[in-house]
Amino acid sequence: MDNLDEESARVSISQIESIGETLFEELFPEQLRVEYWKRIKKLREQGIVKTLLITSDEPWIPWEMVKPYEFGEDGEDDQSDGFLAETFQTCRWLAGRGPFDGVRVQAATVVVPKLDLPFARREQEYFVNTLGPARQTLVTTLQRRADLLDAFADGGFQLLHFAAHGRFDGADPDASPLTLQDGELTPDQMSGSSIRGLRTQKPIVFSTPAYGASCLCAHRSGRLGGQTGQ
Repeated sequence: MDNLDEESARVSISQIESIGETLFEELFPEQLRVEYWKRIKKLREQGIVKTLLITSDEPWIPWEMVKPYEFGEDGEDDQSDGFLAETFQTCRWLAGRGPFDGVRVQAATVVVPKLDLPFARREQEYFVNTLGPARQTLVTTLQRRADLLDAFADGGFQLLHFAAHGRFDGADPDASPLTLQDGELTPDQMSGSSIRGLRTQKPIVFSTPAYGASCLCAHRSGRLGGQTGQ
């Protein structure tokens, strides 16, 4: 958007909003749409509901882009709301075993390679200077792929946070990598005994790669591909 003129940016935003509204109409059944306007939106505006957990069989749907919209029939006003990722603390979960009721984080690993990502520095500072002392949490920062693979094998942490570049591979989305200090991390590097620590510890995983997908809430299948590379 930064490289677009005002008119082009306006058109692009309008197109994105239209996609989000179409997703709401196609993905949300009528009963759920009614419930959204009747209860969910009002509870959020009252400050009672702030988070939204979406459980789905399909990991590829961009749920965060859903933008609620309802055409007003019979003279009624249209109803419109912001994108789910804009108005809620939105997260997704694959259908099956549900998330834990609570997780005690005693150690956290933050993956922040030295790349041109200014906000990544802020994320690192938050974990090291704020979350760590406040929660008495041991925070380890990693930059190199080799060190991260060692951490995957050894485990010992309950939270894993990525702040790195992601590159979408249109020819093979499941192979979309994350860029680290000494190379790319791809899903095929994560299998078998190489991720024993992850399988054992089952940490919460947050992935916010630039140019990639943004919401990976938990490591469940032993692979980060697919959801991080959307």
